[in-house]
Amino acid sequence: MQSVGDKIVIGYVTGRDPWEDERTTLVGVYEQARDLNENEGDLVGSSPPSWEWKFSPKVTVPQAGDGWAGTVKDVVQNVTYGAAMKANVPRFKTSYKANLAFLPETTAKLSGCTYRMIPGEAVFTGPDKSRSQRFVFFPDLGFGLETKRDGAANGLVAMKSA
Repeated sequence: MQSVGDKIVIGYVTGRDPWEDERTTLVGVYEQARDLNENEGDLVGSSPPSWEWKFSPKVTVPQAGDGWAGTVKDVVQNVTYGAAMKANVPRFKTSYKANLAFLPETTAKLSGCTYRMIPGEAVFTGPDKSRSQRFVFFPDLGFGLETKRDGAANGLVAMKSA
């Protein structure tokens, strides 16, 4: 299996201007960091929260019919949980068990061009909660994009190399 190299920064649409959801990923599939410019759910405070993830064992480039399983260490910074709690948590760590399944290859037509693509599904299970993710990886282009997180669709606003 080919190892993963360059990082990509992707800005996703959230449907709530001026909300910004910018993520640094490996090949657009394995999130390494996430920055928000607005609060999310119970997270409140003046500093925008940021997340960092580390995958173990080493991740690989998605291949049709293959997968990846391991542990993801999650570090959240600059967070205050719940206005009523008023608990400032400058740094919070947890771990998730992760399973990514790379489904059979198919093709997609985008703007009149046909591309090979490998759909994928991921489940992250932690001590308090779990989350799911769907994505599509384009092997000829060398990157993927998240299409859904916890059942909610995503859209793309920007992408650049890190």
